[in-house]
Amino acid sequence: MALIALSPVEGGTILELASDAALAVRGVRQVVNEADVIAVVADDTWAAMKGMKALAPRWNDGPNAAVQRRRSWRTSRLAAHEAGAVAASKGKPEEAAAHTTTHVDAVYHQPFLAHATLEPMNWHGRLARGRVRDLGRNPGIRSRVAKLAALGLKPEQIRLHSHLIGGGFGRRLEVDGIVLAARIARHVQGPVRVLWSREQDIQHDRYRPYYVDRLSASLDARACLFLASYHRGRRIVGAVLRRGNRQERRGP
Repeated sequence: MALIALSPVEGGTILELASDAALAVRGVRQVVNEADVIAVVADDTWAAMKGMKALAPRWNDGPNAAVQRRRSWRTSRLAAHEAGAVAASKGKPEEAAAHTTTHVDAVYHQPFLAHATLEPMNWHGRLARGRVRDLGRNPGIRSRVAKLAALGLKPEQIRLHSHLIGGGFGRRLEVDGIVLAARIARHVQGPVRVLWSREQDIQHDRYRPYYVDRLSASLDARACLFLASYHRGRRIVGAVLRRGNRQERRGP
């Protein structure tokens, strides 16, 4: 089996590895270095974990080293107050606004969310004699073939075995794990089980995006909803309700 570790920053590469120390761990057979992803190949999970700790990887964070989460938050908050694309429009919001007496605003934040699959990402397979045998839990056959083809494989060289996907929560629809595993497998003689630690699984998830949702409502003198709008980041959704008339604004 092989335990992988990726650069903590997208676009980063390995700077330093203690390969000799890792190989000195009982049960460790091989260290694989693919620049942005590394792996310790061992007889069992415990040996691989000990080997990865001994490997003590140090990374060069690369061109995205200065990217900060707070900057993304600030950009999204500002965008929620900007005009956006209108996908559909019904009613007359400008006229409706003249009949309102009370205005209420509320802002909601949804953080970056990892899928947190029931089991961390993993892959079973073999890459030998120019062919790959993939036993991944991923239903996207075409995507898997296309991504593996980027490694120089032809469709007729790829054999896929799709397992049940239960507990993936959408994460296994992405094929990044399959490609990383195939990159590791091409350095290993024989079949290999590629595992992610839970920490790697969470840190390198394909996160659900950060959203800032700004909702506004305007009421008339009888406290009836007269005008409502919904803004999400650079996308805007709005609605005007008046005697059955409705306007909707939806962003891309």
